[in-house]
Amino acid sequence: MTAPARILVVDDERGMREGCKRILASEGYEVETAEDGVAGLDLFLRRGPFDAALVDLKMPRMSGIELVEQIRLKDPDVVLLIITAYATIETAVEATKRGAYGYIPKPFTPEELLLPVRNGLEHRALALETRRLRAEAEHERMKLVTAKSTFISMVAHEIKNPLAAVEGYLEAALQELPADQRAVPMLRRALTRAQGLDAMIADLLSLTTIETGNFTPHRTPQDLRPILRKVVNAQTENARKANITLQLELGEMPVVVPADHDAVFSIFNNLVDNAIKYTPEGGRVRLSLRREGAFHVIEVADNGMGIAPEDQERIFEEFFRIRNERVAKVPGTGLGLSLVKKLVGLHEGHVQLFSEPGKGSRFLVSLPATDG
Repeated sequence: MTAPARILVVDDERGMREGCKRILASEGYEVETAEDGVAGLDLFLRRGPFDAALVDLKMPRMSGIELVEQIRLKDPDVVLLIITAYATIETAVEATKRGAYGYIPKPFTPEELLLPVRNGLEHRALALETRRLRAEAEHERMKLVTAKSTFISMVAHEIKNPLAAVEGYLEAALQELPADQRAVPMLRRALTRAQGLDAMIADLLSLTTIETGNFTPHRTPQDLRPILRKVVNAQTENARKANITLQLELGEMPVVVPADHDAVFSIFNNLVDNAIKYTPEGGRVRLSLRREGAFHVIEVADNGMGIAPEDQERIFEEFFRIRNERVAKVPGTGLGLSLVKKLVGLHEGHVQLFSEPGKGSRFLVSLPATDG
């Protein structure tokens, strides 16, 4: 059986307090009363929680508006109704701003008192039920995320060691065989596939660590310039093999953001690696940096294949890969951009994509600046 709603009535007129109490009690509510704002707040703190409070506007020691503010701070879910003989649009607006659900003008009939109380309690019940359902849904979601992450971590760790052995054997075989051996191209393709699988495992483990809340970026003031130079150095050989011009445009002054060094390196290493993969031979990839308001904006731009509008909406989803003839042979896991977005979010930044098929893509990462 559901417990009756508990209601606090605060009014400096004894007749009003007792009248409200009789009307509300006749509906089955549990009612307590106080003679002014200070006494009402004390009773609310000592005898709470209450589901609703009816508060007179004009009272000694503490006004009804002040009491509404104090109660709202203690319990944001309580239904607060102002009862007043001075009802105007201005008082209604002010009361609502301070946290009141509504107001009841004096004098009132029993039904004029009960109707807003019933409506307020129904509103409160719906809000609490919605919150409960959301909490349950989030709990179930986290259970699924944890189960998925546990499974992925277990499988990834089981695969990682034998995969490292396969890569080692392939590299050893390629070193031993003459370059003109017929088996060499097949071994190179096998090694490329093995390295791609290794990259996917690394991305999976990074994503599961973030999703389960086990990764907290260690944010300290970082100059972005040496990190971006490190990215370019790491990708120079890939760009050379693909005959891609890799450009880096940086200023002379330090560009400082509160960031995790390794996470920031991962963000831009992923973006530059993607740009190289999806830019045809002879193309260009440019990494540049500028200030826009409170953010430093790092742009990774290419003049490659570009991305269709319908694919741009899903490009940051896990495992999503563009499917067409132009990119069929481009290796990838579909996890890199999802990882980028999550890491940027953990740095209180945002990432944007601007792209046109056949004309290239621009990824803009905005990170909060540290001034001084």
